Parts: sequence; structure tokens; C-alpha cells
Amino acid sequence: MKLLITPIILLMVFVTKPVLAQPTQEYDILKGSTLVSMVGTTNIYEVDFNGTKYDFIVSVTENHSEKGIGFDYQMTNANKTAGTVFMSVEARKNAHMQNNYFSGGEMDLTDMTTVWISDEVYDELEKKGESKISTYGGETWIVLKRKYYNYDFPILTKAGMKAEFGYMYCETDDGSAKYWIQTGGNPIILKMDLGWSITYKQFKMVGEE
Repeated sequence: MKLLITPIILLMVFVTKPVLAQPTQEYDILKGSTLVSMVGTTNIYEVDFNGTKYDFIVSVTENHSEKGIGFDYQMTNANKTAGTVFMSVEARKNAHMQNNYFSGGEMDLTDMTTVWISDEVYDELEKKGESKISTYGGETWIVLKRKYYNYDFPILTKAGMKAEFGYMYCETDDGSAKYWIQTGGNPIILKMDLGWSITYKQFKMVGEE
């Protein structure tokens, strides 16, 4: 019996190892990768504001574990709004307030996040099932509650290919705020619905047109 079992075990190891050693771009994103936060990458969202739709384009310019995240943004709305944002590492780790208003120019966020939620908020949602946040820079506060996890959020990637992101879905008790947040170590907002919505639709790596 031993002579029959041993070759089978060796065969299983030999076959599975090469598959695990070569993850694809889609596999990496699916598992909660930080690819979408790498310097030079571009994240494209569709905004739907009272029926008016336009793109919100986020191009990462800086990402440093001891400094924070910086990005350029532009909108394809009537005003062609554009600007730069920098989130401090303290905000990125601990902030419970969000900025969801962009009027152009430079923005330095030290106690608020935008596009991403903070690690602390993500950890509370994951471990406690809820977190108190402000969607408008401290003016109003809500309690966001985790509802479920899934892995089928569709994203357009290189050369028209599609990937599916893993995410955590959260909402308030009254449904006035809904969030789809990428799972893993990079809690970027994939979709947010506050009566108006913003939805992640396309990811471009460095150098892609």
C-alpha cells in the first residue's frame, strides 16, 4: 500500500506548485492586492449625480508607508474639474471622516480620507461588524454596518479584459449609505451610494493608455 500512496502524493505536489507560483494580474487584484494603489496606476470611476454621469479619474503619484498617498484627479464633467490630493499616513490609518467634495486645486488631508477608507474603519467593520464614520468631513455621522463579503465586483483591466474584485458590502440601517470596499490590505472604495453614486469601472497599470 505504501508504494501506491507515495507516488500519488508526489504527483499532487508536483502539479500544484507551478500553478501557485505564477499569479496573474487578475488573481492578484482578486486577493485584495495593493496594485490599484501603486504609483503610476490609474483608477477610473463613473459618477452618477442626479442622472448626470461623468468620469472621476484618479492617478496615483505617491504612496509611502511613512508619508501617505498622493494622487492627481480629473473629472469629465462640464467644469472639467481637476486637482491634487494628499492623504497623510495618520489619516490613512485612523481617520473616520471622509471628504467627498472636489472643487479643484490642491487638497491636503490630515484627518480625512477620500477614495479609500482608513485601516481603522476597515478593521472595525471586519472585526466588530460596524464603524461610525462621517461622509461629509464631520458635518454628519452615520453607523456603517458590514453585511456580507463577495468576490464578483466587475472591473475592466488591460486591453479590454475583465477582472472581479473581492469586496465587503456595508450599509446603514436605513440604507441611506451603501459601500462596496475592496477586501484585503487595501481598502479602496469600489462603489459608494449616498443618494448619488460613484462606481469603480476601470484599472490601468503604469504605461497603459
